Amino acid sequence: MGLATIKKMWFGNQQFWPAGTTAHSITISPTGATIASAGTTSDQYISVTASSNSWYVETYMSDGGDWLSGGRNINRAWYYLDPNTGITSRSGELRFLIDSQRYATFPIVQSAATPYITISPTELRDLTNSATASAITVATNIPNWGAWVTYKYPNNNWIGVTASTNPNRVNWSVTENDTGAGRSAEITVSGAGISKTINVNQLAGYTFYLSPTGETVSSAAGATTMRVYASYQGSRLAITSAVTDGLGGANVSYITSDPASYLLRIEYPQRTATTTGTLTISFGANTPNYNVKTYALTQSGAAPSDYITLTPTGFTNVASAGTNVSIHVATNASTWTANTSSSWMTLTKRTSGGNQYLDVAVSMTTSTSQRTGYINFTAGTATAQATIQQKPKVADFINISPTGYTGNNAVASAGTDVYFTVESNQTWTASTNHTWMHLTKESSTSLKVTVDATNALDVRSGTVAFNIGSVTHANATIEQKPRPYSIDGFHIYATYGDWVIGYYETGSYAGSTPIINIAIVNKVGNFYDAHSFSVSMKYTNLGNAQQTVTNQTYNIAANPNGYTINIPNGGTCNGYPIVGGQKSLDEVTFFEEI
Repeated sequence: MGLATIKKMWFGNQQFWPAGTTAHSITISPTGATIASAGTTSDQYISVTASSNSWYVETYMSDGGDWLSGGRNINRAWYYLDPNTGITSRSGELRFLIDSQRYATFPIVQSAATPYITISPTELRDLTNSATASAITVATNIPNWGAWVTYKYPNNNWIGVTASTNPNRVNWSVTENDTGAGRSAEITVSGAGISKTINVNQLAGYTFYLSPTGETVSSAAGATTMRVYASYQGSRLAITSAVTDGLGGANVSYITSDPASYLLRIEYPQRTATTTGTLTISFGANTPNYNVKTYALTQSGAAPSDYITLTPTGFTNVASAGTNVSIHVATNASTWTANTSSSWMTLTKRTSGGNQYLDVAVSMTTSTSQRTGYINFTAGTATAQATIQQKPKVADFINISPTGYTGNNAVASAGTDVYFTVESNQTWTASTNHTWMHLTKESSTSLKVTVDATNALDVRSGTVAFNIGSVTHANATIEQKPRPYSIDGFHIYATYGDWVIGYYETGSYAGSTPIINIAIVNKVGNFYDAHSFSVSMKYTNLGNAQQTVTNQTYNIAANPNGYTINIPNGGTCNGYPIVGGQKSLDEVTFFEEI
């Protein structure tokens, strides 16, 4: 009998020799993750279902880092990611194992951070002219940023730059600026599509020079300009000047000054002599090596074949609202021209009565400062210049006269037209919200207001607004007296200022003598304060009678149309001043019995 070879032994369905290998499984949820560059703020969890409770977790990072951590927590796995400050994404895994065999993998991808560069300071302004050095601090997440530091300068190699990544900074240095003029450069830090530029400017030391240093002009009258540069560290120095006038009649004036220089205007006359003249200006500035710079203007003496004369040679204090001015031009040249660089002047040539003129239309100014413009004339070889100065804008205004119709000047109840005289430096309009007033602008200096008749028993008041554009600059008040008023048997005939007059009949009479009561009624607000006195008159003929009240005499007299009351000025009635006048009482009716 041969021998048998035993390879495996089983008990039931379980292999017990040699030791069997059990098949395992692990399922996870979720199966992977993409995480933002900021990382996780707390542990993240993965559900795990495994065939054996001996499973465990290992971490793996493709870059060999330690930014991913993870492990087992009872029947689930956890993981945590540090922030990714780099500008490239990174990947890793959680590996699930049983008995050193991997049964599941959880891939993780972490996004890249946004690249950035910040610098401090952001500019290097007004460096002194001395040699100096310092550093610019750089904060960035871009690797190898130091390889992209550049600098440029327009004149000479006066600035040096080096980059350092530990710590992150840009070291810079500048040489002494002895050029007499300021200079500038740029330092640029860039990477990953981001660029930061630091502007650098270095001030000059002492600067003192003229531009130009001289000029030669023709014998015709004219003007030119030159600039004196005198400064230290960009700030203007005081200068001294002395003029030697070899031209005769030359005029030197400062026009403007900026932070580091002065601009001068030099006017010179026409020269007819055959000699040559020179205007010399000597300037001195307080510099360490005090010296003098000289400007020479040389004018030839040959008589010009052409001439041009302006009358006047300019205008000062031209109104801010704008206006038209004319300059008479006399020349022996066949043609002449005029031009200006000032857009607020319009030039028009004109001939009248054999004379030639230049009409100048000066537009309105909105500036609060005076402005000056120049007109240059050319006639053959001759030149001339006119100066136009315009005053600054003044504030808009409206003045009206009278300022209103009120009180004793109030409009009668029957209505009428009233007028306002208007003075303004602008085009104006008038408006009102009251339908009983109608406005008519009759001219640029006159407004008519038509006031309708009123049936009101009280004074009514309205306002007229005088406007420039949408802004009201003046208001006028118009009051209108009430219509004749009747209360409690009183017949009120008219108002005179603060009082009204009326009458009523009262008492008894003997024979033919009735009693007539005349009332002076003072209006206070909406109330009437009556002050009465009595007059005895014959029934058949009122005749003449008088009565004294508060030291005033009031006369009642007959006339062909009825009766009148004459009230003189002055005195008071119940403490109110009395304004005199005459009013008809032609509506008086007498009764034989009361």
